[in-house]
Amino acid sequence: MSLADDLKPLARGIRGIPGQLGLRPHRVFLVTGLWSGGEVGKGHFVPDELELLEGDSAGAYPPKVRQLNDERLALANLASGSLEIGPITTNAVTANALRGVDLFDKQTLHVRVQGPTGTVRYRIAKAKLDRAIHWILTVEPFGNVAQ
Repeated sequence: MSLADDLKPLARGIRGIPGQLGLRPHRVFLVTGLWSGGEVGKGHFVPDELELLEGDSAGAYPPKVRQLNDERLALANLASGSLEIGPITTNAVTANALRGVDLFDKQTLHVRVQGPTGTVRYRIAKAKLDRAIHWILTVEPFGNVAQ
């Protein structure tokens, strides 16, 4: 083993400290849902949520949630209020789930972010999935969720 391999568990533990101390107030959920009507948006929405976390089952905490500055919003042509979420380092979600590859007809995919000021729904604008279980999502708001 190399020195880098020996230090990985230590680095994961250090990266989790803000979550352990409650310094990451946002909870992030991947929401897939099925519409009961004949098409998307018709009928009742039945959600299935999976919380996105940083870490493993022994110590999993909310990931970083960062607002994008005006320059990044303009360059990526994103709406105001867009966020970057990650790293997501859990084995509980797959890259295909984040891409929406396995969705059925009448099913939708979005991200729900719950924070101190409320809950907002986001669409996944970009998913950086090129590193193994160290993923970053760029999400764009599309609606508030009733409390």
